[in-house]
Amino acid sequence: MRMKSVMMLCGAVIMASALAAQADWPRFMGPKADGISTDKIIKAFPEGKANILWSNDTGEGFGGAAISAGKVYILDRYHGDNKEAFRCFDLITGKEEWKHEYTTAAYKGSYQGSRSTPTVDGDMAYTVGALGDLIAFDLSAKKVAWQKSMGKDFSARAGGWGFAQSPLVHGDLLILSAAGSPNGAIALDKKTGEKKWAAKSFGGSDTYTSALVTKIGGDDHVLVWNKGTLAGLDPATGDVRWSYDWQLRSGRPIPNPVPIGDGRIFLTTGYGQGMRMLEVKKDGNAYNVSEMWSKEAGGSKVSPAVLYKEHVYTISENGGELQCIDLKGNVKWGQKGFSMGGLLIADDTLVVVDGDGGTVHLIEPASGKELSKAPVLKGKDIWAPLAISNSKLVVRDQSTIKCVDLSVK
Repeated sequence: MRMKSVMMLCGAVIMASALAAQADWPRFMGPKADGISTDKIIKAFPEGKANILWSNDTGEGFGGAAISAGKVYILDRYHGDNKEAFRCFDLITGKEEWKHEYTTAAYKGSYQGSRSTPTVDGDMAYTVGALGDLIAFDLSAKKVAWQKSMGKDFSARAGGWGFAQSPLVHGDLLILSAAGSPNGAIALDKKTGEKKWAAKSFGGSDTYTSALVTKIGGDDHVLVWNKGTLAGLDPATGDVRWSYDWQLRSGRPIPNPVPIGDGRIFLTTGYGQGMRMLEVKKDGNAYNVSEMWSKEAGGSKVSPAVLYKEHVYTISENGGELQCIDLKGNVKWGQKGFSMGGLLIADDTLVVVDGDGGTVHLIEPASGKELSKAPVLKGKDIWAPLAISNSKLVVRDQSTIKCVDLSVK
């Protein structure tokens, strides 16, 4: 009987640990980089008011939050002082528990401020600053574990809006685009920063997308989208297994590629260049890529797209239209007025922030029906990606970061 009780207790502990891990949002676009959360959330804001647990001041910027083990991490930037700061807050209280500041060169481009989301992996976190400072943090010791420069160490070139990617952890590797350098991507030992491989150059210039992993033909592929070319890499060696050229007329890719399954990949970008669906097929030891369809209308300039129940959700540059698109490219419904805000899906609900006002909207994905909305943030250019953990939504504008409790009571 005692042994049974011990086994039940151990099972409960394991289940609780698993649920805690599921609830984390440890990197850009969440644990699977797909913008989907398993958290249960409310379907309406009581009396149209959000329950804001806490608010903290930030510098300007567009960098989102990572949430792990009850802590919120952001990479902040104070452009007047040419400083960046890795900051850690408690998810429930908002108390800043520690931060690491460092001085950078001046950022001379438009849209000042932070641009990327930290990546948390166990007791480590990784950040890429606007000027390319790549830093690994030991979270337990609350200090820098190692540091590199994307430009000086790897010859990567910043775009006109600086470096704006979030690192990918895959096994023991830390993988990043190195666009603009002699290499298209690099992989480092995540513990030491030692270079493990460098992919041959692809694409003609820089990127604002982040590397991600998907399975095609039974193999893991690292997707890296540099301006002009999307490539699928062997994560063990960096070999380019396949590539697809899309010569953009203007701008750089910003929204990440979206794996659809069965080798299909959805791409979208702004400046009137629209969206495309690709298909990658394995043929013996080779991979062939083809274009299934393309449309020049309805592209997303900044906001990442999210796949949910055989539909893709984007915020189009056409009037900031939130769109539901089927896998053939047909728009099933659309609602304008969201600018370039962020979105994610939790509990069969679209959570969307208006990029020019900061209202948080709860929307039914299948129909586009608005369930509820509440003002949370202020101002314009509210383009940072959203994060959610344990039903706590973390959002930011150009001067504050806030936590909204979406828990079902």
